Amino acid sequence: MKIPVFGTNIQRYNIAQSSRTLGTLVSGGIPLVQALEIVSDAMSNEVFKVELKKIKNKVLEGESLWSSMEKSGIMTPLTVEMVQVGESTGALSDMLEQVSSFYDQELSTSVERFMALLEPLILVFMAFIIAVIVLSVYMPLFSMYNLVSG
Repeated sequence: MKIPVFGTNIQRYNIAQSSRTLGTLVSGGIPLVQALEIVSDAMSNEVFKVELKKIKNKVLEGESLWSSMEKSGIMTPLTVEMVQVGESTGALSDMLEQVSSFYDQELSTSVERFMALLEPLILVFMAFIIAVIVLSVYMPLFSMYNLVSG
């Protein structure tokens, strides 16, 4: 998660995925602890999987979801604050959906920016490859011309 650019996007993706799944399960009437277990099992990222299990255990011990998330360190402050508001207002599933939507949008914007930077680099790389191919074809021709004329 500490990889520049990619680490942030991996975190955004995992927060969006876990928030969306948890919000859907909670709005469907699944108890929070059971929903956390399902979400942690569904995660493909091992770091998030382990930390979500720790969060579930803290919630089982009576700690609030938001404080468990805050202590885990894998959730952003915005996520923790929105979960705290959701728990205090009774609209946890709605807040989790908003967190998911926010990070989906953030991830999409980040990927678009990355692609906008990558496209010119690909173009320059392709131009370099074409120049090498053209030179490899014409250099022998120039050498033969010099031998014939000289």
